[in-house]
Parts: sequence; structure tokens; C-alpha cells
Amino acid sequence: MKIRIHRLHVVTSRKTETVDFESDVTFIHGPVSMGKSTTARLIDYCFGGELVRTPAVRSEFVAAQLSATLGTFDVELERSADDGNSVRVTWDDGKGDKGALNAPIDAGKDPIYPGEVFNLSDLIFTFCGVQPVKVRTRKSDPDSPVVRLSIRDMLWYCHLRGEVIDSSFFSMEHPFKQQKSRDVMRFVTGLYSDRLNELDTQMAENVQIQRTKREAVAQIRDFMSQFKLATEAEFDQQRVALVKELEAAQNEKTSLEQRHHSITHALDPIRAELRSISAQSGEAETAIEALDVRIQQQQALRSELITSKIKAARATQAGNLLLN
Repeated sequence: MKIRIHRLHVVTSRKTETVDFESDVTFIHGPVSMGKSTTARLIDYCFGGELVRTPAVRSEFVAAQLSATLGTFDVELERSADDGNSVRVTWDDGKGDKGALNAPIDAGKDPIYPGEVFNLSDLIFTFCGVQPVKVRTRKSDPDSPVVRLSIRDMLWYCHLRGEVIDSSFFSMEHPFKQQKSRDVMRFVTGLYSDRLNELDTQMAENVQIQRTKREAVAQIRDFMSQFKLATEAEFDQQRVALVKELEAAQNEKTSLEQRHHSITHALDPIRAELRSISAQSGEAETAIEALDVRIQQQQALRSELITSKIKAARATQAGNLLLN
């Protein structure tokens, strides 16, 4: 990839400052708060990064314009202070391909340039004559979504922040940047390809399968240890012994069935008990019927007695009347 920065125009509320860059090396030096780090951050801002909103930036900064060469294209990247979603890109390759557009930072649904170009990162790669590679967001998950390796991932190694410059260049201690750092190194060294990505996924799957099998073996060993079995031979010996015990039990069952008398049935005692219960039930029903008859007779006698008492009382009353 060929990216060469020529100059940076910084538009403030008071004036416009221009920083020219040499073709080889440019040193920016000076006292504290002169704007050395801000210059690097504004270059990163023109490439789609986020700008640290210091008090000076919030009060003075208006826009930044970066002139650079991307591959064979002369490009102007312009971004205002309040434009957080896109960068204005103007290009000319000297062969008739020229134009301008607002390149979004995040990819949308529709391409912005001929080919598979959906955002600023894809456009920069295309101008540099490089086809962006696709990587999985989670290497251990074969079903994780595939995303493009962004130019932002490459710029991690173009602008080293002061607080991490002495710790780890490749950010291997960072949980998020660790995998992307490996992808960037493979891309830069030419070791990255779709085939390698596929092999990485297969290796992750094989590692997971191996881990699963090891866990299964550990569980089997724990199960066998409960029966004091350490080897497969001991397990086979116990299995043969259990088979012999089962055959002996089946033979004994067959012998008992043969000695059992054919006229004897297991349900005969139950049938006899049912007959006895049925007879007792019949006797109880007969007794109940007899009691019902006697109850009816008693009720009839009681009614006759009441009637007789009423008649006797009336006869007594009539006799008393006649005597008087």
C-alpha cells in the first residue's frame, strides 16, 4: 500500500494553518501545547478517526483538509468539526478518473464507488490498489459474521499514542485489538488469504472437537472409577461375569416354570377369594332387603297406632258429650 501525506490545512475560527510534510521524514517539535499531538490527531480525523475534543479544539477548530497520494490517486480528504459520519473525498488519478463524494465512515447498503466499495475504508483500499480482506469477528466461532479489515485497524500502527508507545507495539494485551492485530500483521506480510481464514476456522473447530472428546474421556474414567475399573480389560471381565449371572438367572427361571403344575394358575386363589366375597355380598343384600321389609311393616304399624289413638280420643270426647 502506498500512502503519502503532503500537507494538512487546519481551518480555525481565526485563521488557516498549513503543515507541509516532506517526502521522507518530517519532525514536528516544540514546547508543550504547541499542537504536535493535535496535528497527528487531525490526520487521523481525516482518515475517519475520532477527534479528542480538547477545550482549544472545541473553541477554535472548524475543519481539516488533508492532501495525500493513495496509490496513483491524488486525494483531498476534508472533514468539518461537526461532521461525525462522513469525510468529503476528492480524487484525480491523472488518467481521467476524477470525482468527489461524501464517503461514510460506516458502511451502508449501497456502494459509493464502482466495485465493492461501501465506506471510506473501502475507498482508501481501492485507491491504493488493494482488495480489502474479510475476517471473522470471533475466530473460535465458525458462524460469527465476516467483516472487512478496516483501514482504521491499520492506522493503529501509524499513530502510536504516548501512553502505550513504550508498552506493546502490537497491542497483544488488549482483548479487542489482539485478534485484529494478528489480522493486520498477516495482511501486511502477505500471509492472509481466504484459504488461511478457512484453515483457521477449521483449526478452531478441530480444537473444540478435541476438547469435547477429552472431556468425554474424563467423564468415562470417572464413571469407571466408581466401579473400581481402571482399564478396558477389567471392564470386559466384569461384563462377561454379569452376562454369566444373567444366563444362570434365566436358566433358573426356565426350570421353575417347567416344575410348575400346568393346572395351577396364579389367579385361582384370587378367583376363590372373589367367590367368597361375592357370596358374602349376596347375603348382605338379602339381609338388607329383609330389613327394608321390616322397616316398612314398622312404619305401617306406627301409622295404624296413631290412627287408633286419634279414633279413641274422638270416641272418648263423644261419650263425654253424650253423658252431659
